Amino acid sequence: MKLLHRRTLIVAIFMTLFAAPLWACGPWDINVYFWLPDRPGPSRDSFLQGQLGILDSGLAPAYRYMAYRHLAGLEADPGNIEALSSLWPTPRETPTENPVTVWREARAKVPGFGPIGWLSRDRQVRAEHADHYYFSYFLNCLDDAFLNAEKTLASRIERFGASSREVQAWIVAQDTVFSNCGGFETIPAPLDDTWDPLARADRAYQIAAAHFYAARYSDAVDLFRAIARDDASPWRQLSAYLVARALIRDRQFAAAGEHLRTILDDPELAEVHEPARGLLGYAALRDDPQRRRLELERRLLASRLESPIGQDWIDYLWLLEQDTAQAEESSQEWSQLEPWLTAMADRTYNKDRPWKIAHENWQAASELPGPDAPWLVAALITADPEREGIQPLIDAAAGIEDSRLDLTVAFHRARLLGGVGRAEEARAILDPFLEQPDELSPADRNRLRMLRAALTPELDRYLRLLTLVPVGLKWEGDSDYIVTEGEVGYTHYRFDYPLLFYPAVELLNHALTTEELLEVAEGNLLPRPWRRRLALAVWTRAAVTDNDATALAAAPLVSSLAPELAAEMRTFAAAEEPDRRFEAAWTLSRFPGLSPVLRWNLGRETKVDEVDGLRDNGWCDGVLQVDGLPGQIVRTPEQVAKVQAELPELPAWPNYIGRVVLERANSHPDDPRIPEALHRVVRATRIGCPIGGYGDISKAAFQRLHTRYPTSPWTEKTPYWFD
Repeated sequence: MKLLHRRTLIVAIFMTLFAAPLWACGPWDINVYFWLPDRPGPSRDSFLQGQLGILDSGLAPAYRYMAYRHLAGLEADPGNIEALSSLWPTPRETPTENPVTVWREARAKVPGFGPIGWLSRDRQVRAEHADHYYFSYFLNCLDDAFLNAEKTLASRIERFGASSREVQAWIVAQDTVFSNCGGFETIPAPLDDTWDPLARADRAYQIAAAHFYAARYSDAVDLFRAIARDDASPWRQLSAYLVARALIRDRQFAAAGEHLRTILDDPELAEVHEPARGLLGYAALRDDPQRRRLELERRLLASRLESPIGQDWIDYLWLLEQDTAQAEESSQEWSQLEPWLTAMADRTYNKDRPWKIAHENWQAASELPGPDAPWLVAALITADPEREGIQPLIDAAAGIEDSRLDLTVAFHRARLLGGVGRAEEARAILDPFLEQPDELSPADRNRLRMLRAALTPELDRYLRLLTLVPVGLKWEGDSDYIVTEGEVGYTHYRFDYPLLFYPAVELLNHALTTEELLEVAEGNLLPRPWRRRLALAVWTRAAVTDNDATALAAAPLVSSLAPELAAEMRTFAAAEEPDRRFEAAWTLSRFPGLSPVLRWNLGRETKVDEVDGLRDNGWCDGVLQVDGLPGQIVRTPEQVAKVQAELPELPAWPNYIGRVVLERANSHPDDPRIPEALHRVVRATRIGCPIGGYGDISKAAFQRLHTRYPTSPWTEKTPYWFD
């Protein structure tokens, strides 16, 4: 590798290496994440305890809040850690069946009641405007309504019997209750004194619930209050709670809050204290958003947190999303939490506002007594190299004496220094951390290596630094959920298989000659799986560009790294020069995974000799065209000219092999492989790059096959051609 050690590469633009995680595009790829933009590198538990890793903008709000507490000097003692853990509540157990289905199946088992049709749970609301109206919907009947109905039915069957008049009447009334979920307004009739007291108590509750679901909230409040005063009713405690829910739906937030406080003061209502406590916070934020926001900020920034705080955080985020205006008379009471969260939000679409907020607040904080770490860090993170006056910021950050921020400060100082052309200083900052990689989280290690690669002039080190292990995977077009190590899914990927980050792949595809690529594949710069991928690309690229010398030199390496192609490589090497072009096309037609370029990320996961069902076969038009080199690498004009000279306007895989095979069919019609080769050309026009444009080749190969070789079994296998 002496040639590579001597080659000097100049890093010109490197921002893309650390501005955001990169993932592949295209319908066949798995998105690969080398770091996750919405969460820190260290684990959640480590982050809670103060191991911050590389802080950056775009973290999920809960992580930003925790980071602010750490930077503001608020202790991470066990009590606070327990409270902060509630920011990620344990998910409620998902019912194994749809709650409506559970209720319907339980009901259908009662004699005299068969299956019922669809139950609507959403209620329509009409909203009036000046000159028009529209309808919206809300979920009126929640899961618990149906699950509680199923449990109550089972209890009443045990008490009275399935065929009793009490159970039969209860089901009829419950059907009436649920009919109000979707918009009806029907109320069950009360029961007289001839009925069992429990049946009468059930009916009173059903009547109140029917009013609630029918949006008759004032009546529902009165009815639930009456039940709550009935010490004999089994629905007493729940009804006391439902009074508040009805008041909230009726937008009587102050009254709901007052009622909820009376519930919390009553030990006899302990059964509903937990939901009442959560509902009280909601009533308070709807009644007086400004006051509630101040209360929440004080609670969230207390030196000793009350556990849990999960609901407080949810309420606070909701208030921020409503963009509640800060009252002039109380402007001095607001904390710095909200503007800090805003400054540290995702900067993908707006970089100026976060920088302005952070920089102005840092300047103001630096002139006041007390710590300015939160705003100094925010300014450092939101600064870009092209900003004016960043040198004082870089200098100030160097003076931060907090070991928890060492990685953050080092990363962002090096990022800014590299961006203003001071690469040597930036390298000196990063190298001590990279010399102790085991002390870094995988994501932070990847980010440091990406940034360091952007600052290195040596190709060999550049490639080594950008050989990274992903920390998350996601199917292209999937939801936003990312699978990380240890989670169910993607079990074929063990999270220990290193991949080349995309700038390195682009460098290999577009900035090196085929001979230089072969040298890389033969060396030990890359892991063996990537040497295999590169060797296949080198041989293919050399073969399709008629670079016989390099193709012949690459053949033994391909045989070693991809034994399934060993026979084809021997045939290719033994062929006379005029025949090698067809031998290459013959191999390419039978191994649809071959391509003259490397793919990013996991690459083509289908075996090289198998057809990919989503048409990830061969290559598309123009894959070897150079439309500018990768932005971070600049080579000499002579090197660029040499690369461009050997990268022709290569046609797509179906058209390339089609032209070569048709030429061979003209010159060697008796070659016994021609019928199969023509069949494979037609098939390639069906399974190749979906951009299309293969009609002429497909038709020509089809006609040649059917007219010249009508009795061949390959002709029978080719009933169509494809436009």
